[in-house]
Amino acid sequence: MECLLLLHRAVREDNADISGFLLDSAQTAQDTVTVNKLLLAQDEQRRTAWHQAVFSRKIQVSEKLWECAEEDLIREEINNKLLLGTDNKIRAVWQFSAERENLKTLQKLWEWAKGN
Repeated sequence: MECLLLLHRAVREDNADISGFLLDSAQTAQDTVTVNKLLLAQDEQRRTAWHQAVFSRKIQVSEKLWECAEEDLIREEINNKLLLGTDNKIRAVWQFSAERENLKTLQKLWEWAKGN
């Protein structure tokens, strides 16, 4: 499980290059199982790397993660585990962004949700 959380660490450090490298490497190897595991792995707060990026307002990183999710995850996983998935406090990214009055993130979430 520790290896799967490397993506979380790159997100925490706001490192879009490392996040991209991890995902691009797995995609280049056509290892969709690993890509899916990286995208859907949850930390101790039950957040995926994408949730962590959105919660931390790291838009560039969250956009990269979203692009990979659209390429490698099925629509049901995107909807249920990313857009509607909740953390250990039962907060979805929508609720968290609204509580923080983060309009830029809410607009981006809306764009992504409309595409699904």
